[in-house]
Amino acid sequence: MSKTERLNELFEKWKKAHAEESEDNTKKTISGNNIKAYFFEKDGIIDEDSFDKEKTKVLFISAEANADEYNAKEGISETDYRQCYLSYFKDGKDNWGGKMRERVCGMYKYLTRQPTLKLNEAANKFAVMDINKRGGKSTIDKGKHLVAYTELYKEFINKEIEIINPDIVVLVGVNLCRLRIVQKLGCLEEDNKCYFLINKKKVPILLSLQTANVQYQAKRYPPLDGCENIAIGILCSYLKEEIAKYKIYE
Repeated sequence: MSKTERLNELFEKWKKAHAEESEDNTKKTISGNNIKAYFFEKDGIIDEDSFDKEKTKVLFISAEANADEYNAKEGISETDYRQCYLSYFKDGKDNWGGKMRERVCGMYKYLTRQPTLKLNEAANKFAVMDINKRGGKSTIDKGKHLVAYTELYKEFINKEIEIINPDIVVLVGVNLCRLRIVQKLGCLEEDNKCYFLINKKKVPILLSLQTANVQYQAKRYPPLDGCENIAIGILCSYLKEEIAKYKIYE
């Protein structure tokens, strides 16, 4: 069975757990006015053939999709995050205001040292994952629902990471660090660094800035030269420090 098949099998069980969640747990884990308990977002490896060919396999983990005012408001209960990246891979258009696909691809190029790769051509080479599979609002506020969701669905979250089996994990957004999400998933902490233990392999967990509205960080993290735009330059400037911290290329 392929990894994608295993992930889809896991998602069916996960989705069923959403639908059968107790009312008390739903109150703790849900966010937004339009999202229902049974809502579900699939994610994971965007294109398994391309992913398998990459020397360094990277997983980007975000908190949750901004779904409350979009799909959830329209009553769309199930989406597939992978298709968003495949669409960008095919047409190179990232029309969303936050430019997340474009900027994640920029970080991937820098992290894996593939400077000549076009942004959209990177979009099928990695894996993406949201912690909260229901989605949430445009902001996670204090993040209590995300912490509760992580604690409730810890087994599913860790299983998805295990199936993807990355060499490097990048946490997108400092809120995941602030809420100590990976610690709640049982990561290994060592010398101010965090690792997932996957199949007896220590996988470094790097942190990145949130991809949206990143320009205000320009003074603190001057954009790196050679990047496609200022936002990607700032994200890679921050990522450069994380790469050095974990001695990725030493």
